[in-house]
Amino acid sequence: MQERGMFHSIAIKGEAKNGYVTVVRYDRSFIARIIQNDMAKRYYSEIKNFGIALGMRSRISWKGDTFYIGRKTFAIAKVRGRTLCIYLALDPTRFEESIYHQTDVSGVKSYENTPMMVKVRSDLALKKAKELMRRISEEQSLVPKEITETDYAAELPYEETSTLVMKGLIKEIENVMKVEDAEKALADAEKAEDNDEETEWVEFESAEEEDEEPEEVIFELAEDGQITEIRYDRSFTARIIQNDKAKQYYSELKNYCLRFPLKSRISWKADTFRKGRKPFVLMKVRGKTFAVYLALDPSKYDVDIYHQKDVSDIKAYEKCPMMVKIRSDLALRKVKSLITEMMEQVGYAERYREAVDYVAEYPYEETEDLIEKKLIKKIVRIVSVDSPELPLEDQDLEEVEFELADEEEPEEVEFESDEELEEAEFESDEEPEEAEFESAEEDTEESEEEEEVDFVPVDEYVEKDTSGEMLSYEQVSEEGKYVTLKKYIRSFLAKMKQGPVERKDRYAAVKSEIMSISGVKVRRSLSGETFMFGKQALVKSRVRGKTLCLFFALEPDDYARSIYHQQNKKGVKAFIETPMMVRVKSEQGMVKAIYLVGELTRRFSLSKGEKHNYRAEFRYEDTADLLEKGYIKTKLVTVPKFEAEDLLNKREN
Repeated sequence: MQERGMFHSIAIKGEAKNGYVTVVRYDRSFIARIIQNDMAKRYYSEIKNFGIALGMRSRISWKGDTFYIGRKTFAIAKVRGRTLCIYLALDPTRFEESIYHQTDVSGVKSYENTPMMVKVRSDLALKKAKELMRRISEEQSLVPKEITETDYAAELPYEETSTLVMKGLIKEIENVMKVEDAEKALADAEKAEDNDEETEWVEFESAEEEDEEPEEVIFELAEDGQITEIRYDRSFTARIIQNDKAKQYYSELKNYCLRFPLKSRISWKADTFRKGRKPFVLMKVRGKTFAVYLALDPSKYDVDIYHQKDVSDIKAYEKCPMMVKIRSDLALRKVKSLITEMMEQVGYAERYREAVDYVAEYPYEETEDLIEKKLIKKIVRIVSVDSPELPLEDQDLEEVEFELADEEEPEEVEFESDEELEEAEFESDEEPEEAEFESAEEDTEESEEEEEVDFVPVDEYVEKDTSGEMLSYEQVSEEGKYVTLKKYIRSFLAKMKQGPVERKDRYAAVKSEIMSISGVKVRRSLSGETFMFGKQALVKSRVRGKTLCLFFALEPDDYARSIYHQQNKKGVKAFIETPMMVRVKSEQGMVKAIYLVGELTRRFSLSKGEKHNYRAEFRYEDTADLLEKGYIKTKLVTVPKFEAEDLLNKREN
């Protein structure tokens, strides 16, 4: 076991094969760093109580704890390497370096509002940091308040890395590297930790991961040590509303695009400008940066002039593969020239159009107001569920609007393309009707079981695709008016392996809770897993459509439907013993499922034992490998031509 506070950011996993080894990077959240660092934890507890007493508010994100009021940030607490660092809204040049030993970080964009960094590694340094925070309070005329101090050191006891990974407070990112490169990476990481530096391991990130804009994540820490993770999934409109600089560029560029015969359509993620069904310009806000995607070949332009990025390998941008970030008026002018050139290529002339002031059209609004307008989705997850006896009513479930069974998307949300619309139609729990292809042998438990059927060409996917949308039919032969297709029937394990990462993570967490019950064994079938205690089935797991469904040996009528949205499956023979079905479509749904596992232990007087991580069971495997292992079965079906075309879902290029 590693020494407390001496954790490493990367580690080698397993043994080397053919000169290569698997390396795991541990992306630790701020909370995880505090939990595993006793010295930093003590200083942090003092700083947090002091800041709140000065009248500041605290907001914990993945990277740090921000002390603020309204939109003004006064201090940020972070852990770099093994040291607690405080970033302050003070001019570092005003203070004597020999006294405060500060570092000027004003050259780093993320610290432009808190440019003075001090390290807290002793009681004397703690005293000086408090003195500087008091100075900020006086300069900003903050109103101190009386508080009951919280011992955060006691509320955040040490936990092992494996436990924090299961709770989602540490992310594991794997990469295969040459042995010598792995050894160098380990040495660099150790050196960075010794110097209290943060090392960015960009080689672990895929193109898709780089381009995806992460949701804002904050953590709320209650006095009883309960950690609540809150994610804010912002729509494009919300990002524009809350970003004054991006808003200015957006207003200017949108007016310019609409001078040409293009139409604007705002979706949850972007504003797309198109003619008919062809997109020419796509606008997004990534982090704090306004980004524009153009229907141009990026290889034909000088990267030293336009600083463009080729994103053609990402499916969402294959029609607009040239991405340019706009951070200045010069960059804005360059993008306008590119749009003009693109319009000239297709013969679209510029026309007069009265400009609209979109800056005025989208005035700043607070996050809570945008949540109420459904322009931001607030996703709540209880992280520290140490005891299943915790009442769910105390977990703010009413805030988790996405968990409602009859939830609908806001009317103003549109899809970016026809391809996205087709994909979205498969997001529901209802599967396309295919009853005519089911044999009598399958009409047992599977009469209530929908198959995860998608019709997407297999060559659209790379080796590690995790979208879950894999080939389900392929044409074998054509004879007259009929076509013979090969149908792929996926087992539960295949659906999990080829499904979304989020579904894998949630099911692994629930399975860990179930398997921690002493004496429980798992029985696998083509349709799912059944968790048995002796001859008693406790839980059955299935994947329906794209949704993980769990069936518990509990009485559905004993639980509030407004909380669990359960269905009673007593009328289905396969689920007589496990009639309470709940869907796990979110992190909060996972928390509810874990609570219900606790209900099982009480109902059957079971005892809990050691937990294990089952996430590795669901690592991605391609269809060929799963066919070879028998996790995917095939059968031939003959259908009329028009039905075959629907099943194969031929798409327009």
